[in-house]
Formats: sequence, structure tokens, C-alpha cells
Amino acid sequence: MMSTSDKFLQRGHCTATAVDGMATADGGCIAATSADGTPIDFRLVYIPPRTYGPNGKRAVYKQFQAYPRIVDAERAPSYAPTGPEQKLSVPIGYVDMPEGTTTYGYWEAAYGLMNEAGLCMGESSCSGRLATVPVDENPHGALFWVGELASVALELCSTARGAIETMGRLAEEHGFYGTTEVEEAGEALTVADGDEAWVFHILSDDTGSGAVWAAQKVPKGHATIVPNVFIIRDIDPDDRDNFMFSKNIFDVAKRLGWWDGAGLLDFTRTYSVGEYNHPYYAGRRLWRAFSLWAPSQNFDPKLGVELERPTYPFSVKPDEPITLEKMKSLYRDHMEGTQYDLTNHVTAGGAFRTPNRYAEAEAEDSMEYGAWERAISLFRTQYAYIAVARKGQPGVLHFAIGAPHGSVYVPIVVKPNPTVRSIPALENAWQGEFNEKSLWWAVLSVSNTMDVKWCYMIKDVREAQKEVEDEIDAMMKTKSLDEIEKQTPELCDSLTRRWFKLHYTLLGKYQNGYADWGYSKLGYGPTTEWLKTVGFDKFDATKKQFDEQKERFMKSQSEADSASRDRVRPDHDHCTALAVDCAATIDGGCISGTSADGSPIDFRMVYVPPKTYGPGGKRAVFKQVDDYPRIVDASRAPSYAPTSPEQKESVPIGYIDMPEGTTYGYWDAAYGVMNEAGLSMGEKDEYDTSGALLWVGELSDIAMERCATARCAIETMGGLAEKYGFYGTTSIVEAGEALTIADKSEAWVFHIVADDTGNGAVWVAQKVPKGHATMVPNVFVIREIDPDDSENFLFSKNIFDVARRLGWWDGVGKLDFVNVYSVSEYDHPYYAGRRLWRGLSLFAPSLNLDPKLGVDWDHATYPFSVKPDEPVTVDFLKRLYRDHYEGTPYDLTDHVVAGGPFNTPTRYDGAEAEKSFKHGAWERAISLYRTQYSYFAVAYKDKANIIYFAPGTPHASVYIPIVVKPQQSVTSIPALEYAWQGEFNRSSLWWGVLSVSNVMDLKYRYMIEDVRKAQVAAETEIDMMLATKTDEEIEAAMPEFCSHLTSKWFDLTFTLLGKYQNGYADWGYTKIGYGPSSGWLKRAGYDRFAASKKQFKDLRRRYAKCQNEADEIRRRNRGQAFEAEAVLETE
Repeated sequence: MMSTSDKFLQRGHCTATAVDGMATADGGCIAATSADGTPIDFRLVYIPPRTYGPNGKRAVYKQFQAYPRIVDAERAPSYAPTGPEQKLSVPIGYVDMPEGTTTYGYWEAAYGLMNEAGLCMGESSCSGRLATVPVDENPHGALFWVGELASVALELCSTARGAIETMGRLAEEHGFYGTTEVEEAGEALTVADGDEAWVFHILSDDTGSGAVWAAQKVPKGHATIVPNVFIIRDIDPDDRDNFMFSKNIFDVAKRLGWWDGAGLLDFTRTYSVGEYNHPYYAGRRLWRAFSLWAPSQNFDPKLGVELERPTYPFSVKPDEPITLEKMKSLYRDHMEGTQYDLTNHVTAGGAFRTPNRYAEAEAEDSMEYGAWERAISLFRTQYAYIAVARKGQPGVLHFAIGAPHGSVYVPIVVKPNPTVRSIPALENAWQGEFNEKSLWWAVLSVSNTMDVKWCYMIKDVREAQKEVEDEIDAMMKTKSLDEIEKQTPELCDSLTRRWFKLHYTLLGKYQNGYADWGYSKLGYGPTTEWLKTVGFDKFDATKKQFDEQKERFMKSQSEADSASRDRVRPDHDHCTALAVDCAATIDGGCISGTSADGSPIDFRMVYVPPKTYGPGGKRAVFKQVDDYPRIVDASRAPSYAPTSPEQKESVPIGYIDMPEGTTYGYWDAAYGVMNEAGLSMGEKDEYDTSGALLWVGELSDIAMERCATARCAIETMGGLAEKYGFYGTTSIVEAGEALTIADKSEAWVFHIVADDTGNGAVWVAQKVPKGHATMVPNVFVIREIDPDDSENFLFSKNIFDVARRLGWWDGVGKLDFVNVYSVSEYDHPYYAGRRLWRGLSLFAPSLNLDPKLGVDWDHATYPFSVKPDEPVTVDFLKRLYRDHYEGTPYDLTDHVVAGGPFNTPTRYDGAEAEKSFKHGAWERAISLYRTQYSYFAVAYKDKANIIYFAPGTPHASVYIPIVVKPQQSVTSIPALEYAWQGEFNRSSLWWGVLSVSNVMDLKYRYMIEDVRKAQVAAETEIDMMLATKTDEEIEAAMPEFCSHLTSKWFDLTFTLLGKYQNGYADWGYTKIGYGPSSGWLKRAGYDRFAASKKQFKDLRRRYAKCQNEADEIRRRNRGQAFEAEAVLETE
């Protein structure tokens, strides 16, 4: 049974190093470590000197690593309780301190690090064959764990030898405990001063109230590493210059039958259980460090650690002097450039080759012979440091909070009478609560975010690290140690700000699968190898379907090029629009909606006020601009006024006549959304080409300004397009446009393309039947046009003539608009068709529509619209726009490999590697990583109209109700307006949603539950507001509500980063991480680790045997103790 101490001692798994001064470039001796466990109190605290009087006692506390590790202001002011819930720590014992003893001041984290005399230590837990419990669990147990031993030594000693002697003596007298599990029953410290570096090993003795220990000096000019395994082998009892050990070291070994007394005692063979978690958990790190320091020795990476004989030397002489930079590089290492490179695994590293392998979840336990390679730098490293001791000079502690590959090493001068005794950015925080002034939280944000696109983001992080550490190097060379000491707190505060900025820079620069802040259309994508591994080239369509689609596009592009002039606009929107008739909704509102799925885009939600035109009024028409700023023209709307000198006024490309009178006010995003009369539109692009005055954005805006009904809007847009010309892109991929249009009574679908002159337009509109709903997913959906049915069809005067003139229609029967004017499917054979199936199936599941029909150019495969099985609600539409085919054969959250270990539905596309696959594709969901906003606008006959607007990707956002009515009192919602994707803005809800949606990719399967809870909470609050407040009150409340929601969503970002930090759950307090599935582990090769089954079996048998022995010895000691107590009571 595990003791209470084990709950926090287990699985620290740290890596310690020691370097002799003659092996370093500057002559300083080094002790260093990485603290690789959780939960842990990572605060860096200064422990001031203390003078003891008569009968002085030094309190000894039980093992502490979780926050708060100690609550005792006498130990250090920083350990004073911060609130009534923090109770004072209770010592489990005391040791005598001689009168007049004045201790050294020192810096402490989970363990003591370095004191003012230059004594420093590193730590690594190791296996050990003897174990016991603390004295508070058994009075015949032990008093000291390694942390308190190290702290007492730092308080009392100035040399490594003195520290080892002190720790050894105290442990022998009062007992040492690790865990009761042999896996970590032992401990190792690297200990250095200005002259020497040592390695110290310790474990309990066979009485349970003492200790066995040994220490070996690092040879002059050598360096060594302790990676969770004892490394001291043969002990020469006559060589007191290089060895120190406990008085009982030989007797205990002989008493237990572990050594026969012949020859030298091999400490590791006698007292260690050997390798740690798997056959190469420690051995690979030994090999890696020695190979980095002394590559000329060509060490074999497959030797591992064997108990019977040494496989690697105790230490090595480096080929070149070891510099501080080399030590930083060592602690940031993932075995890059070797056959074990964790950044170069095709599957396990995901699409962007992260080296992080979150382990210790349920699925891993099911694989008897599975393992990941263990790097030196880990996702769960809470801090690392390199302590440099120089003779006659103050020591310097180079401290990196968090994972070293995502952190910066900060120099902390350690000397007597320090002027700086607190560094707030390194002290005032813990992992269970976000703190924006904590450097640990800033580093956590960067290091976890890096997993989203590691192979690209690591370059930005390394540049930032180099910039900062170059500044630090310059400071170290030009300033005195006193000056450096004084500047350290502000340096750390500045770094905290810079690293949070770096976090947002990474999210912004690589937002939503793109690069350069969304302005690089060609996303930074995965490799060809990864795409093959995850089945990108095995998409559910035949080669014939792919080939026919591409041939059709090439043919149509050639025809379009010959029939049009060259007016270009970007091709990237790929939106999904819908329309729902009033009779199909639960509350009688007609609906149009869309998702804006492209980048770059100006996602601001702007109110365009009414404008009065006099006789001969002209309305400026601007060229299509999707990205920010879409318009710079204060006469269009105050919010379109220039915000800086570099924003030049937009220049119209033409004008149209405006009737005398006043326009309607309306809300505008990339396209017009809804006007005060209740007219609303959703946009979706399609295919064909031209050279003309009007693009769909300006057409929709003009209709918003002029019209109160859908019919009026369609006739106005159609008439203007025929007169002045319509343009899409010159690429037929998005040369056409579709709008869904609704008013208080009707919903329509509108399609438009250029005509064959390049100066006009061909268009058609079809009314959504009563009680029906429809989808427009990047493909025209209007098929046969009945020219006699003006109730349900509207169309351009030239629609039939253009078709006949181009030979696309013979005039026989009804004209099929899709067959004549569309190029049919979009990016791949099911790009639109699968969404059409999904949307219609969600509306009417009873129809059992076939998902494999796709969109056929020659005939209709799906109906124009469907009658929903149930009345359509607002919640249903939210669900539709958040859809990833959940629960279907195409479920993007249930792909064993492509979704990564945590089943993200995100499939970043548009990169170079995908182009190499002639027949490759991803399923295209309705909710996308690159959705910049979505909305559905509801027009009512008897109450105020509402736009439900969600900035960012719908699955991570909240639908906000914007009341739209005449004489709008709220004409600006800052959280939805004042921002753009090229510059981080803490006041922007879009940026809040981007932060959540991109972070969700780290552990989607778990994080989505937290996001959904937050969405439900926010949208329940909205529902209550809609049910209890007037339209005017709701309208007035929205700016503040959106600002509040922005703050909550940024908080949610850090809740996700914190709750699931570093591969764990519950803010790092659940040791067993929320891990990947067995299926993913198998595909990623977890069960094919480069070790034999025999190696795994031997390791487990050895651990089981040693654990039984340790348990039996502990039970025996407990029984003897009880017998002794009984005798005493009898006497």
C-alpha cells in the first residue's frame, strides 16, 4: 500500500548533471537539474540566514513538493500563509543546532538549489532496494527526505565534502525515506562548490530508521549525468579523496546477502533496482549526454543500464570545454538529429512533429511492451537550472522556469547579504491558478501552445530565446554582479510580459492553420509522409471522381478565360450558407445564415447608419477587399474612419445612381448581414468569371440600404448587376456567388455569375418552400427554372440567351441552372456534397439521405430543400454550425491518426505537401478551424429582429444576440469591432475565441467538454436575458456583455492551458494524464518500442522481486519495533 508521502514523491523523474571546473569554459563547477514532475511548488524562494541560540532546534518537515510546500514564516517570509485556508506546516521532528550557529542564506525551489557560499546541488530520484516511511507514519521510521537533507546541508555547509558528510551523518542518525515503492526509494544529488563536483546516492537501510549512502567525486576535467538511476559502481574504501560512504554500507549488503564481501562493492549492483520506467528510460539519457559532451567516444545508444556490469563510464572528459550554452542546449534536448529524434516521428509527433509524448494514461497500461523515448527536456518539466560555483566569487544560478525548450535561463546572483530576496515573477504563483504576473504561466502558455505547430513555432521560440539570452549575456559581460542582482526582478517581470506576448504571437502568426497572421494563404502544413500515414491519399472517393472533377474545372476555366476580362479577387472564402422559411421555425422567424470560412478577412461587425440622398445622389462603389481594413471611408460608417496615418481613404472604382430618400441602417461584416427592416443575407461563393463594377459584398450592401423585402433585394441586386456588371474571381473556383436572403415573410436562395460580355451578370433566385429549410455549401443548388412561376423564381433577362449563345443549353425543356452555369463540386468530389447531405440530414433525419451521392453536374442528387422533422430552433442552428459529422462514418473527432492523440477535428489544409496527392482530400465539416465568424439572422413579423453572431470558429465561440431595429441606440460593440487578425488585441472577442479554438487542438477530446460547459453557461445567460428583458435593454446590454465575455474567454484559454497543463489533468494534480486512445498508440508505434520483450519482462521481474524484498524488510522492522515496545511496556 502506498504511503501518504508517496502521493507526491512519485515520478519526479528528474535529470541531474555535475561538471568539474576543469571541464568548463570559465572554470566554474556546475550542478544542474530539471524538475520533471507534477504537482510541484515551483516557486523560487530565498531562505535567509538564521542564528540559533541555546538549545536550538531546527524543524524538519515531511516531504513537500506540491503547493504550498511549506507554510512557515520562520523558514522564510515568502512561506508565510497567504490566506486563512493555508494552515501552518507541522514539523515531524527536530534536529539539534549548536548554539551560535548562523546558517547560510540560500535559494530553494522543490529542493534547495544554491547557497551564498557557492554550494549548489542537483537532484534525481532513483530506484532503491530498501524503503521506509516517515516517522509520522511509523515512529520507527525515518525523519529526513532528500529535500530537507539538502536544505540543512545548504544552511550549514560551504563545501561539497562538508555537505555530503552532513547529509550522510544526519541520515544515518535520523533515517532517510524515499517512497515505499522501490522505483523511487533512492535519491541522487549532484553537489558542487568552487573546487569540486560530486555525485551522492542515498536510500534507507535495512532497519528503516537509518540510511545507506555513497558519494563519488567527479574526476578533474570530467562531467557526468544522473538520469534516474544510480551511477556509482565499485567503491574503493581506501580512496577517501574520491569516495565517501556510510559506516554501514558493507555490513547491510552482507547482512542481506547482496554482497559476499569479496572484491570491491558495486553500489549500483548492490542497492539499485536498475532501469526505471522502461529498458532505456535512463540509459538513453546517459548515452545522449555523454555523446554530446564527448562525441569522439562513439558511445553505443543501445547498451542501456545493466546491474551486473557498467555499460557506460561514471563520467566523461568532454571533447571541448563545456559552456553555459552547451548546458542550456543539453536541457533543451529531444535527441534531435539522432535515430531517436522525437521531433522527427512521422505519426507520434502529429502533423507538426511535436516531441512531446504525453504518457501515463489508461491506454498505455494496456500495452505490456510499449514505451516512448525519454528526452532530457520534457513537456512536464516545471523548472531547470544550471548552478555555477566559482572559487572566490559569488555563485550564479541560471534558472529556467517551466519546460526549458520553451523558457529562458535567467541569471540569479547568489551571495552573502543579498539586496534582492524576492523575485516576484518567479515566486508569486502556483500551477493551480492562473497568474498573469508569473513567468511560469507565461512559459507554460508558450510551451503548450507550441504543440499546435511545433515544427514552425519552435523557430520563433528559439529566436526569442536567443534574443533574450544574448541580452543577458551582454549584461553579464558589462555589468557588475551587484548591478545584475538588482536588475533581476525587473528582468523577470519584463520576460513575463514578453513571453505572454510571444504566446499570442504564436497563436496569431500561425492562426487557424495559416502563417503570417492569416495572410499566407498557403498554410504551413504537414509532411507528405504524415499525410500518407493518416490516409489523406485514401479519401472516400474514386480516382475517376477526382479526375473527372479536375477535367471539368480545367475545361470550364479555359472557357471562362476566353469569355471574360481579368478582374481578380482572392479565392478563399468557402463559406456555408443556409435559409429557413418562417413556417419551419419554432418561433415563426425567417432565417438566413452563413459561416465566413476564409483568411485573411476583416471580421469586424460594423453598424452602417442610414444615409439620406438628394436629387442626383450617387453611391460610391468600392473594389472588393476582404482583408483588413475592408473599407476606409468615414462617410460609409464612422467605424470605417482611418485609425492611423497609414490607412489611406478607399478610392471608389465607380458610382451608381441612388433614388432620392433615406437608406436603411444595417450591420455589416465581410458582407451585409441584416438591416433595420429585417432583411438578412448569408453568403456563399461558387463559380464563373468577369470584369465589372460590383462584387457580391457591395451588391448585398446596396440591397441592405434600399430594401425591406427579400424580393426587393433580389431584384435590386439583379438589376444593378445586369446594368453595371458583376465580378467574382477569375478562377472559376469562386467566380460565382450565392446568397441566402430572408425577410419577415420569405426566405430565398440567390445565385449570380458574370455574363459572357464581362460587363453584365446572369442570376437566378428560388424561394424556399413554406415550412422548408436549405443549405448552400459552396455549390449552386437551384436546378430547373420554371419561367412561368414568378412566385417561386426570379431571374435575369439574359439567363436563357447566354446559355444558348455559349452552347451550354439547347433551349429544350427547363434550364437546369447548376448544369448550365456551375462547375459542380468544389475542392474535391464531396467537398460540398457531404455538407449538403449533413445539413439536410440534420434538418430531416427521417429522409435517410445517402451521404455518397455528392453533387452531380448532370442531375439533382439532393432536393433543393427539405421539410424539417422538428421545428427549427436557435439551439439547433448553433449545433449545425458547430458540426464535425459527429456520430457519423465521417466523424472528424474520431479518426485514429489524423486527429492526433486527442482527436481534434482540425485538418489544416492548403499546404505544399497536399498538392503532391492527386487523389487526396480531407472531409470538409461545417465548423472549420478557419471560420472567422458565423451568424444566423432571424426576422420576425411582430418583434425586433436578431442577429445571432459568433466571432471565430463556432465550436469555440458563443452566439451573441444583436437586436436590429430602426433608430438603433447601440451603433458600436467594441469587442466585436475594434480588432483585426494581424495584431493581438486583448479587448477583442475574436482574439479571445481564437485563443480558445487554437489551444483546444492540444487536447480536443477533453477540452471540448470544458468549452461546451462555458458555451452553455454563456448562452443560458443570454437565453435568460432574452426571456426577461426588453429589446431596448438587450440592445443596451450587448457592448458590456461582449466585453465581459471577452474576458471570460481569455480566462477560459488559461483554464484550458492550466487544467490540462503539460499532458496532465486537474491543473497538474491528477498524476495519470488524460491520454490518447489505444488505437492511436498502436498506430503511433508505442507498442513497438526499440526493446525486446525479454528486456521488459526482466525489468518487471526484477522490480517485483525487489519490491517484495523491500516490503518484507519493512514488515520485519515493524514487527521487531512492536515487540520492543511490548517489552518496554512490560518492564
